[in-house]
Amino acid sequence: MKVQTFEGLQQELKLHFTQYRTCEVDVVTPTQSNIHIRTERFADFIISHGIYQTQEEAFTFTTRREDPVICMLFHLSGSAFFGKDLLEFPSNHYSLNFYPSFESQMFLRENHHVEKLMIKLQVPFVQKYLEQGDEYTRWFFDQIENSTYFDTTQNGRIISPEVRGILMNIIQCPFEGTLRLLYLESQLKLLLSFLIYEFRTAASQDLRIDQLNTKDIEVLHDIHKYASTQFLDDVSLYSVCRQFGINEFKLKYGFKKLFGTSLMKLVQEKRMSHAREMLLQPDRMITDVAFEVGYSSTANFSKAFRNFYGFAPSMVR
Repeated sequence: MKVQTFEGLQQELKLHFTQYRTCEVDVVTPTQSNIHIRTERFADFIISHGIYQTQEEAFTFTTRREDPVICMLFHLSGSAFFGKDLLEFPSNHYSLNFYPSFESQMFLRENHHVEKLMIKLQVPFVQKYLEQGDEYTRWFFDQIENSTYFDTTQNGRIISPEVRGILMNIIQCPFEGTLRLLYLESQLKLLLSFLIYEFRTAASQDLRIDQLNTKDIEVLHDIHKYASTQFLDDVSLYSVCRQFGINEFKLKYGFKKLFGTSLMKLVQEKRMSHAREMLLQPDRMITDVAFEVGYSSTANFSKAFRNFYGFAPSMVR
């Protein structure tokens, strides 16, 4: 399938994914961006495997859903940005989420490769396995039972070799018909078990975050100072962990415990504040400001700025 506009792409994808139980779509845009998406719909779950290779254009995909759903998102390679704050969801990470209803945006930057797997589970499919469970499964069941919005996108976890192996089993399932359904159901139950255990364990560790030692706290304060002053650098969780010799768990949860925000959100706030100050100078062009705060495209910068402040960069002057 070939499309001439981004709007056409959205319409074609929506049409195909609602008409057929199994849908495989290949898209080539006028600028030679390639998008391949395979979606399978069953009574209790939906599996969508997407490979995106953007060229000289960026894409924003909007997803809306009115009924409750459990959503598992896996970025097998490449990163993307989500939500109105365009928070980065890095490569080789996953999130486990429960949405009573939701509207979400995924932003893919230009000249970038992303492979992701999204699995949506109907609530009854999960409830019947968790209702009589232990402390781990009961914890997640309570979130669903109380219709509690549960989103871990900002605190995604690294995909372990065990989890990646299950994902490959799902993507490469060799069966058809009833055997395919039985096989996929078994893999999804196994996958959900791993994810609930890992997130519940992380939540338990989070309750003990006050046990950070003096050195940990000093390092986190150094990182906060670095992010507050060197926010124009190429800051990422990986680079900061290497530079300051701290593990990802302590950086994510310790930083938020101490400062009430995440590292990447702090960097985003500092960059947007700096951009606004620069735009107040009459001799600064929007293109130059966008490049200074890390955006290769003025359009992408304008979108991020508008999402952050509620108005376009051109309105600052």
